[in-house]
Amino acid sequence: MQVLGVFLGLLLLNSCKKSEITEIKEDSFSRNRLPTNESISIEQMSRTIDQISEVGGIIKEVVKEEACLKEILALIYSGYYLDEQVFLYDLLYSQESRLFKSKLVTEQGLESSKFKARYLNTLNNISGSKSNIQNYDKNLTIYFPYSKNFKEGLGEAITFVFANRDGNVAKGKKIDRKTNKEEDVSVDEAYAMKNPTFIIGINSLYDNALTIEHKIKQAEKFEKPISTGRVENTILRVNHLYGKLSQQLDALISFTGNGGGSEIYIGKIDGYLKPENQQITSFDGNIKFLYFSRSAISSNAYVFDNHIWDFDWELDNTQQVYAVWEEDTQGTKTFSGSLQTRGQNNPNANFSYNISITSQDAIVRQLTITRSAYLATATLNQGCGFSIEGWPFYECNTLWAWAWKYQIL
Repeated sequence: MQVLGVFLGLLLLNSCKKSEITEIKEDSFSRNRLPTNESISIEQMSRTIDQISEVGGIIKEVVKEEACLKEILALIYSGYYLDEQVFLYDLLYSQESRLFKSKLVTEQGLESSKFKARYLNTLNNISGSKSNIQNYDKNLTIYFPYSKNFKEGLGEAITFVFANRDGNVAKGKKIDRKTNKEEDVSVDEAYAMKNPTFIIGINSLYDNALTIEHKIKQAEKFEKPISTGRVENTILRVNHLYGKLSQQLDALISFTGNGGGSEIYIGKIDGYLKPENQQITSFDGNIKFLYFSRSAISSNAYVFDNHIWDFDWELDNTQQVYAVWEEDTQGTKTFSGSLQTRGQNNPNANFSYNISITSQDAIVRQLTITRSAYLATATLNQGCGFSIEGWPFYECNTLWAWAWKYQIL
């Protein structure tokens, strides 16, 4: 981007120049994105990479103004997005952005007016910007991994990475905040833990990005038990208490929406009282997500969950399947197998199941659980110790560990 470099160099000399571009319309942001499959053309990849590079160069210049940098940091630290990010769409089109409509942000009085003004001013000093601005990808993000490590201050330098692939290592530019001197660096997990790093790319897809509102709605859905109509002291309610992920399943650097922390989904496969001649093709009840930041994964931390996995595990519901996976924007994986339980007409019916999910990763956990065996061992040490609530952890030395608890109601 030679033109970009030349004109950015002129920015400080023209900082008072009246902007020719005075507003960014919502339809400037393309809702199209990379297809959710592996058949991405070279042309599509090149177009996305070029746009990330151009936008990244502008952002790198804009945040040299402390007020603009503070606006970005405040929005990321607000915690509205579960991942440590903010979308360019939010920053430039705040009047329609869900971020700025959220109670969390409005109560804090956060804004992006200084960033937007500086961004527009920078655009007007770049040749060809008028055409480029009409084709922004709505999913462009500023991702700040391990941001909590730098909440007390960024220090003397910020590193920028412009995503041109999905991966865990990339070239970056370390910028001295006082002298603006740039240094070439290699950015990986260990580097990002110790050095404030802005990754410009497509960390998440705007329409699918998990927010605090998703978390609140999910909690409401799972904390309102359904009425079973069962006799007292016969209801077995099982809660999913904790989860722990020991490996990063998404990329540190991404331009496909598969970056950042890991979105773990937890479901249940159940054939109870279903017709015996039908294959099970969907999960039973609500599917729960549990978000893991890269920091939580790197520190091997258990994340508190406590959602109801089964409102009422019936006495004659012999077996169920515990299903765990990492949700992606591309790829397909399938939970398949069989279980035995009471069917519509047969007390010992065999059911096959085949359920597809969207993921590039191997299935995290697929465990067939027998009701009687679970109850017999549910309070015993599984070799992993106990939670502070006194319930055992399971499979702590594997990719996925968890804790359940149960109640007889």
